[in-house]
Amino acid sequence: MNLLERKPEPIFIIGAYRSGTSILTWALGQHPNILPLEETNWIYRLSIDLHYLYEIGTINGMRSHLSSIGISRKKFYEEFGKYINNFIISNKENMIKMGNREAVEKKIIPSDNFRLVRSHGDPKLRWVDGTPENSHYVYSLNMLFPKSKFIHIVRNPKKSCKIIDEF
Repeated sequence: MNLLERKPEPIFIIGAYRSGTSILTWALGQHPNILPLEETNWIYRLSIDLHYLYEIGTINGMRSHLSSIGISRKKFYEEFGKYINNFIISNKENMIKMGNREAVEKKIIPSDNFRLVRSHGDPKLRWVDGTPENSHYVYSLNMLFPKSKFIHIVRNPKKSCKIIDEF
């Protein structure tokens, strides 16, 4: 089964700023089948835009393109979800190369605890996104990825505010 036929199962780490979303993203990304995406910042925006695009594509009933081909809102979202998943997974090698190039340019020796890939045989066919803003868009992200998982980090708000203030 190719990537476009599989239902994507991304993991979204949600929580307030400075609550640990990035560190949990990196921790889960050490699994051989999970690619860590620290902060995408575009997927949740696309999930919102799709709502409006579907409205435009169905506004005139059967005279509208999406209505005339019988595409439901659910199907519309899920097809874009499959594409996003395929886009991320098919570009993981570029992500790894760019990360390695940046480490060489900045003369950084990456910690074994923060590697995108631990072994060349790691499939990394699933991904985790730690964008804090995803917290506000769970509904639309779940429409894109019905099989996704959401992990909500809860932290003492006073401690989070203190860290933000010191940041």
